[in-house]
Amino acid sequence: MFYRLRRYVSRWTSKTFYAIDQRKLREAFERVGLGKGMTVCVHSAMSRLGHFEGGPATIIEALTETVTESGCVVMPAYSTIGSVEKYIDQGNVFDVRTTPSAAGALTEVFRTWPGVKRSLHPTNSMTAWGRHAQWLLDGHELSLTPYGDETPFGRMARMKDSYNLLLETSVLSLLHHLQERVEFPNYTLDAQRDLVVIDHDGKRRTVRTKVMRRRLPYYIAIPPEGDGDHDWAILHDFALMFPKWREAEAMKLYRLRGYPPILSRRARLTEAGILTSTRLGKGEIGMVRMEPFLDVLIPELSELLARFRSCYELARLEAENLPLYT
Repeated sequence: MFYRLRRYVSRWTSKTFYAIDQRKLREAFERVGLGKGMTVCVHSAMSRLGHFEGGPATIIEALTETVTESGCVVMPAYSTIGSVEKYIDQGNVFDVRTTPSAAGALTEVFRTWPGVKRSLHPTNSMTAWGRHAQWLLDGHELSLTPYGDETPFGRMARMKDSYNLLLETSVLSLLHHLQERVEFPNYTLDAQRDLVVIDHDGKRRTVRTKVMRRRLPYYIAIPPEGDGDHDWAILHDFALMFPKWREAEAMKLYRLRGYPPILSRRARLTEAGILTSTRLGKGEIGMVRMEPFLDVLIPELSELLARFRSCYELARLEAENLPLYT
């Protein structure tokens, strides 16, 4: 009863005080620099921003009208956001035409939007609309991992005009491509899985893929704040603590002061023009330039991995008893 009341109050407050229409959204996009011809990968937490008049369609219309068909809008359409290994073991068969996106309401509406295409990867498919859509998605299922060089993530990372748009979220999937680039240890399970998929023509095919581990890929070993040989940071906080409230939350969970670059990252990325941000509704949106963002993080993460490589041994990680991050 209390939970339902709290949810009702939250929805009423959002609708009354934090209503967002397409005009406000497009003005916010303009403030962060989103414009015609850009390729933008979108991650969102709609309810944390407020009440979107018209629902997810309002966001999609604002995005497509802003970048136009000379640009490209990209979103995840993952088959699951829980344990991928469990999803596979349950015998699920990915149908590129009908399997819903588990990555949020916005991504599911976008999946069925006119002109949107979807990649054939069985667990981590992506959707795209616009100029580069087909090129970004083609052959995703041929990559042995979902985030490799010849995937939508790897291809966007090589583009000069590609961005992550963060609608009250942190940087997400791009960071797993970062891990691919630095050869992150024990990033995936050792075994390869052969999975049945149903393609755009309704034909059954077999796709081979590796599966991410549930715990290890989400933590970075960093220098300790006090005693000990290392502390831990969540990958997303290591890369960029965004939105602003995430800094206070992360400081409650982990000791980060032993590695100051994490705490100063947002200011430095903003000063360098790699990150732009603005308020929207009751939250914040940001836009990150992919290529220079990765250029900052790759040498830094590589150095930390070299220093703390022994921390990523599987037996040692289990002994750490880190919480699952899903």
